[in-house]
Amino acid sequence: MKVAVARAVQQELTRSGAGRGTMPAGLARWAAAQLAPAVVPWPKVLRAAVRRAVEDQAGQVHHSWRRPNRRAPKGVLLPTLRAPKIAVDLIIDTSASMGADDLAAALSETRAVLRRTGATVRVLCCDAAASAPRPVRSISDVRLTGGGAPICGSVSTLRWPRGQQAT
Repeated sequence: MKVAVARAVQQELTRSGAGRGTMPAGLARWAAAQLAPAVVPWPKVLRAAVRRAVEDQAGQVHHSWRRPNRRAPKGVLLPTLRAPKIAVDLIIDTSASMGADDLAAALSETRAVLRRTGATVRVLCCDAAASAPRPVRSISDVRLTGGGAPICGSVSTLRWPRGQQAT
């Protein structure tokens, strides 16, 4: 309903012109805001997704019978609490369509993931095919390879190097 009203306001504005006294400026701004394409703050969305994934895995939450609990009373077998090892795979598009600003933004996000998580981080540079995942501990360990054709398809269709799997 709002979109239909905003379109009608825009049509009336273009038909009658933006002259003085034809339409309140606030109404014209409202219509322009309603019809403007939504801008998704991708860095914020990415940070939230990584934070959620790491926070969901943090802590000693799984019971394991591999080793008995050493704090259990004598003669009583209790499981130990274990924390899963968290691994984060970052995929960086290094195709020719990525400019220097885009690659700088990707490296900035990689630096933030390395700094804020205690997880094992692997970086995959993707061009027409995925490179071998490389474990990194700091941003200086990241080597951007590629620079040719872009990937056609989603992450699930990547051709992983032999013996490597997504985690």
